Amino acid sequence: MDDDMIYYAKSPNPQGYQQTVKEHLQAVAELAQKFGTPMGLATAAKLAGQTHDFGKYSQAFQEVLGGTRVGIDHAMGGACYLEAIYRGSVGARPVIEAVNGHHNGLVAYDEIRSELHAVADPRKRPCGNGGKTPAIEDTEQLQAANAAFRKDFPSFKPPMLSAPPIAELESMLYTRMLFSCLVDADYTASALNDDSTYLDRAENSSFDPQLLLKKLDEYRNGIRQSSTADRALNTYRDRVFEQCGKMGEEPEGLYTLTAPTGTGKTLALLHF
Repeated sequence: MDDDMIYYAKSPNPQGYQQTVKEHLQAVAELAQKFGTPMGLATAAKLAGQTHDFGKYSQAFQEVLGGTRVGIDHAMGGACYLEAIYRGSVGARPVIEAVNGHHNGLVAYDEIRSELHAVADPRKRPCGNGGKTPAIEDTEQLQAANAAFRKDFPSFKPPMLSAPPIAELESMLYTRMLFSCLVDADYTASALNDDSTYLDRAENSSFDPQLLLKKLDEYRNGIRQSSTADRALNTYRDRVFEQCGKMGEEPEGLYTLTAPTGTGKTLALLHF
C-alpha cells in the first residue's frame, strides 16, 4: 500500500468534508472514555473506541467508500488487531467482543476466536460478520493496517486491562455496558461529523417524567377498555402494572420481574 495514502472513515458529510479514520477514532475514543468513566470502564472503553474501525485501514474498505466494492466487514479487523496484541488475554476479550460487534451485535469471544486466528493462517480463509468478506484477510494486510494505524497514533501503547468480573451476571453486564459505551460513542461521533450541533440538541431535549407517566396511564386505560381478554388475566395485568409502579419508588438498584407471557410486562416495566 502507498505509505502516503489517506484513509477515510466516512463518505463526505453534507458540507463536503470527508473525515479520516484518524479523526474518527480520536473522537470515538474520547467519547467512549467519557461514557465509561462513571462505571470504571474508562481504559477499556477508550481502547475499544480507538481500535473499533481499525479495519478501515484497508484497501477493501476504501473501495467501499469509492463505490467499487460491497459486502465488506471492517469490524472484525479491529478485533483481529486486539487479538494479535493481547493473545486471548481475559481482560481483552470483552473489548474484542465489543469491537467485533459494533455493527452486527455481540458475539462471544469463543465463537469468533477461530475466525480471528484464520487471518494469520494462510491455509484458511476468514469469514466476516454477517457472512461478509473481512476488510483485513491476511497477515500482510494486518501488518499494513498496523503501519497506517501507528503512523496516525505513534504514541499508542496497548494499556493493561483488568479482568472482567467472574460471576456470570456481572460479567455479562460488564461486556454489555462496555459495548454500549462504544456504540453510543460511535453513533454520537458520526452524528457530530454530519451536524456539529447534534449533541446540544440531543442533550437539551425535554424529558418530563410526569407528563410521560400521564401518557402511559392514558394509553393503558385505552387498551384496558378495548381488551377482550379474560377478566382474570386483566386482573393479573393490573397487579403486575401496579406492583412495578410501586417498586419504581424504591432505592436505585437491580430488580428482576418474573411474570408469565401475556401479563403486560412491557408496559409494567415502563411504569417502573
